[in-house]
Amino acid sequence: MSENTNWIPVDELSHGFGANNLPNVEDLAGKRFDFHFENGWVINHHFTSASELVWSIKGEAGEFAETYSAVNPREGIYFVDFEKQSEPGTTVSLALDLNKGVATASIAVMPSQEEINRPILDRALSGDNLRGVKVDFVRAVLDREFTEDDKTIHPETDELLGWRVEYSYTDEEVYEHIYLRQNAYTWNCLKGNEVGLCDTDYCSYRKIADNLYLFVWEEKIIPTVGTLLIDFNAMRTCGKIVGYQGTETGALSNFKVGAKAVKLNATAYPCLQK
Repeated sequence: MSENTNWIPVDELSHGFGANNLPNVEDLAGKRFDFHFENGWVINHHFTSASELVWSIKGEAGEFAETYSAVNPREGIYFVDFEKQSEPGTTVSLALDLNKGVATASIAVMPSQEEINRPILDRALSGDNLRGVKVDFVRAVLDREFTEDDKTIHPETDELLGWRVEYSYTDEEVYEHIYLRQNAYTWNCLKGNEVGLCDTDYCSYRKIADNLYLFVWEEKIIPTVGTLLIDFNAMRTCGKIVGYQGTETGALSNFKVGAKAVKLNATAYPCLQK
């Protein structure tokens, strides 16, 4: 059996994805919110149009204009994404729930060329994480003070653990995910440009609503962050993948993705059952 070792740059993936994307919506145009984050930030977000967002930090001078995209997987819930022009290599994805007045920001930062060139063995022996990418999560409430006991904020979850799911981005780009445990999942390309490739990578899970999850993965071979809303009611996903264009640092490839989902099975380990 031949082994595929053709690890391709992120921007090459973007050419085969898109058939099952949700359409952009204009619902947020004209809306303005103060996001009160758990770390103390208060950031005003003004969606000045269907594609432009202006944000500013309370107590600091200056405004920043970004080009954003927004999709609407459920009534009142949006996936918003933009590249920060003021911080090269940084993108922000928002799971925005207007029903509850809450949001979770997933902030992805791509590594420097020096970090990319650092051997995985060196990372392992130094006790560092194996991936060069970095993701921070910050939760927020809209137009009110943040409190830790607010029951509406998005919690971490283990509800995906044990599930094996097939995702079809197009008829010719199909992957499976196996959600192993907190902070680890396996992906396997069944059809498409990466067929024959698979890996186990770092990930995070957060619950947005019943059967709706924010899933974020961080790849260690090709610097990549994927951010998805997985909707097991509609059996589909929406979100984004970001990495560098080509094999050098510099310009980002930050593109929408969406897939049809099929739950294959769930595994329960006898040794872990109470």
